[in-house]
Amino acid sequence: MAMAIPANVDVDELGHWMEETGLPLEALLGRTDAPIHGGVDDYQSRYIYSRSMCHPEKVRGIGT
Repeated sequence: MAMAIPANVDVDELGHWMEETGLPLEALLGRTDAPIHGGVDDYQSRYIYSRSMCHPEKVRGIGT
């Protein structure tokens, strides 16, 4: 099945973004969620407002 790209999308710019980000076309067009990076743990992927994005057990190893 061929995917339709909306007429208001600059195909050259879209190709540039795909190359730069490594994201699939569906994610760049907002049709699917972007894949979660392999370096993100479960704690980081479940962001909660006002909570640190770094796992408390890993804070000491971050550095400045």
